[in-house]
Amino acid sequence: MPSEDAGLSSDEEAKSVSISPPNYNTDITTQRYGRTWMVELSDWKMELGCWAAGLACLGGIVGMLFPYHDKPLPQLPWNVKLNTIASVLATFANALLLAPVSSALGQLKWNWYCVSRPVAHFDKLDQASRGAWGSFKMLFSRPAFSLAVVGAIWTILSLALGPFVQQVITYPQRTVQMTDTSVPAAVKFGNTTQTGSLMDSYLKRAVYSGLYANFDAQIQVAPFCSTGHCTFQDFSTLAVCSYCTAIRPTKHDDFTTMLQNNFSLTLANPQDVVLLNMSNTLSKTSNVPDYASIAYPQNGGLLLDFLGTMNGSGFECILQWCVQELAATETDGNYRETLLSSWSNNSVAAAGVQNLGNPADEPGGSIPETTYYLMNSSSSATTFQVGSTQQSYLSAFLGSIFQGAIHDIGPSHGPYGYLVSADVPQALYQILSIGIAPNITALGQLMNNVAASLSVAIRNNAEEQHAITGTTLSDETYVHVEWKWLAFPFGLAFLALLFLGLVIHDTRNKVRGRGASGLAVFKNDSLPVLSYGLDDSARQRVAAVPEKESKKFYAKTTMELLAHGRGGNLSLTD
Repeated sequence: MPSEDAGLSSDEEAKSVSISPPNYNTDITTQRYGRTWMVELSDWKMELGCWAAGLACLGGIVGMLFPYHDKPLPQLPWNVKLNTIASVLATFANALLLAPVSSALGQLKWNWYCVSRPVAHFDKLDQASRGAWGSFKMLFSRPAFSLAVVGAIWTILSLALGPFVQQVITYPQRTVQMTDTSVPAAVKFGNTTQTGSLMDSYLKRAVYSGLYANFDAQIQVAPFCSTGHCTFQDFSTLAVCSYCTAIRPTKHDDFTTMLQNNFSLTLANPQDVVLLNMSNTLSKTSNVPDYASIAYPQNGGLLLDFLGTMNGSGFECILQWCVQELAATETDGNYRETLLSSWSNNSVAAAGVQNLGNPADEPGGSIPETTYYLMNSSSSATTFQVGSTQQSYLSAFLGSIFQGAIHDIGPSHGPYGYLVSADVPQALYQILSIGIAPNITALGQLMNNVAASLSVAIRNNAEEQHAITGTTLSDETYVHVEWKWLAFPFGLAFLALLFLGLVIHDTRNKVRGRGASGLAVFKNDSLPVLSYGLDDSARQRVAAVPEKESKKFYAKTTMELLAHGRGGNLSLTD
C-alpha cells in the first residue's frame, strides 16, 4: 500500500514532525525524588495563582461594601447596583477557585492508579474533575475515593457561592433625622424699597389680606419641609403685634362720646353707628401730646393707633413693632407656630435711633431716611432693626385707611340701610356687629389677622433673614451588610487551598513513599490519556468484549496499574 506520506515533497517531509509518546526509559521516581517543596510547588503555580486571584475577588467584595455599610443607598455611575458588582466578583471568584480544585481532582485520578484499581474508576474521577454533575455521581459511587470526596463536595458547594454573596447585601429602611428644613425669620427690615420712593405693594396686599381673610384663618409663613413632619428650634423674629381693648366712655350723648385723657369722638349725625379716627384727628385738649393713647400709653414702635365708637361704646386698637419668640412644628403637612412670648420696646424716649419710638419724638419731627431703629429683646441676643423709611411709609398708609364712618340711613334709602365712607370701617363694622355689639373680641381677632399678615410679608421680604433650621423624620433606604454570609465563601476559599495542599502532598508521597513507576503531574491534561492509555494486552481484551454495557462491566472488574509498559512507556497494565 502507498505510504500516507507519499504525497509529501522532500521539503514538506523534512518539515513534518512525528508525534509519539515520550519514552520514559529513566525512572521518573528517581528524577522527582528529592525535589524541594519550592520546586514541587512550581508544578502548581497556575493553580496557586488562580486561588490567590479568587481570594482577591472575595476581598474585593469586602472592600467594595465596607464604605457603604449602614450608609444611604448610593447613586453609582450608569445606575450600577452594588449587587451587580458583587455578583460579578462572586462569579469570577467561583471560577478562579474552581480551577485549582478541578486540577487537583484531575491529578487524583493519576495518583489513584499507583496500585491496581478498576479501569472504571478512571472515568469517574475524570468526570468529577470536570463539574458538579460528575462530582455528584462520584459521591454515590463505590468505593469512596477518600481525598477525592473532599474535592467533589467542594465542587457541589461552590454552586451556592453566588447566592450566599447576594445574601450579604440588604436594603432595610430606617427613620432618620434630616436637617434640610428651614423657616424664615426677619432680623432687619431695611430702608430700601422695591418701588423706590413708594411703599412696596406687598405690604399693602398683606394689610388687605389680613382684613378680608377668614375670621379664623391661620396666617403664617410657608416653611421648607420636604416630608411634612418637621420640628424647628424655638426662634425669635421681627414681627407686628396688635392689641385691642374696650374703653368705657365718661359721657355720651347723641353727637359726642367723651373718653379718658380728654379724648372725644364727635358724630356727624345721630345716625352714625361707628366712627374711626386716627389719634391726630381726634378732638382733644391742647395738653394732650401727639400719639398719646388711652389704653396703651407706652406705645413704642407704634405703626397704628386708632380709636372708635359704636353704639356709645369706645374701643382702641394699636399695631406696633415687636419681637416674637415662636415654637414651630409641621405635622402631616400642617405647619403651626405657637407664640411663646412677645416683646415690644415701649419706651418713647427722644433718642429714637436707639429705641423705636414715634416719628414725632425725632428732633424736628422728621426721621432720617437712613436711620435704623434698634430693638433688643430680652429673649434674644440678636439686635432687630427697622428702617425709618419703611416705618414712615407703612405707618402713613395704615393711618390713611383706618378712618371713616358708617351712617345708618334706614332701609328706605337702600338695600342695606347704611352708607359707608371707606372699606375698612365696613370690614370692622361687620366684625363688631357679631353677637352683642360692639364685639371687641372679634375686632381683636381681625386686627391679629392684619398683624399676622404683615409679619409674614416682612419675614419673607426682610433685608436680612435668618433661616431657622429644623429636623425632620424621614424613612431612608440604606445599605446594610450582613458580614456573616461571607463566612461561607471565605470558608470555601480556604477549603480549596487545603484540598490543593493535600493533593500536592499526596502526589509527593506517591512518588517518594511507594516508588510509583514514573508518576508525573498530569492533572486534567488529555494528551497523556491519548498517549499512554491501556497497554496493548489490556486494549485487546477490551476490544474483544462485544457490547457497550459488557465493556463497562469489564472496565469495572478489570484491575489496572499505572506502570511502565512495553518500550518503557507509562500505561495502565494488569
